Amino acid sequence: MSFVSHWMVAISAVALTAQAEPSSPEAPQALDRVEVVTQRSTVMPYSRWVSAVQPVHRISGGQLRQGVRLFSRDKSRALRVSVDDDAHSQAISPLLGELYVVPHDLPMEGAQAELSVNRSDGSWGVGNFALVPQLGPQPPDVAAVRQVLGGYRAVYRERFPLSWRLLSRSEASLDVCLPQAGGVLRVVATDGRALIELPMMRTPQEHAQTTGLSLHCASLKPEVGWDGQARLEYPDQAVVLLGFRLL
Repeated sequence: MSFVSHWMVAISAVALTAQAEPSSPEAPQALDRVEVVTQRSTVMPYSRWVSAVQPVHRISGGQLRQGVRLFSRDKSRALRVSVDDDAHSQAISPLLGELYVVPHDLPMEGAQAELSVNRSDGSWGVGNFALVPQLGPQPPDVAAVRQVLGGYRAVYRERFPLSWRLLSRSEASLDVCLPQAGGVLRVVATDGRALIELPMMRTPQEHAQTTGLSLHCASLKPEVGWDGQARLEYPDQAVVLLGFRLL
């Protein structure tokens, strides 16, 4: 992807060593020196992240944000992703699994701010990117779903390079996903009728590549005749992703 493939990943590790003088010549050798090690690597300057993802949000009319998979080979402690400048450190929680949607509008000093992880060089990695619908806290209506999919088509036309457009579809789906099987996505008309019921049983490979999880999803493309006020119903724990796939 043109707005992902040119990320230049800058990696650094910081080690701070403090010397402690022994209290007397008879002090044990083990107390002669104290070492404090801080592990931190820069994924990229925050300004570079902003320049890559802000156009996605703008072109889609605020319907989409871009996320990226950040993972650690060291599973002994939690990965901490943050945006840091000289005065602030803003922790970024994963949306699901290893998928992080880092906002492009944090109040950080642009020139100094960095997107970073609490890992040393070689123990972490960057995976695939994702496009994440921006929906309210309540399950959306069909009109909102159509707006999200229209936002994707605009991003597809303006931001996807020709080589990618030749291999991918201009149409996408709204994928409602859970880490476990058994969920159901329903579209319910204003009179209470269920227009469609979709079991969350698909396991799209593209979502596994962006979250690091095997998800169970239902994919929705609203039918032409559906009323825009018809609402989606799905489990509270579900996460909504955008499904766009290779041909």
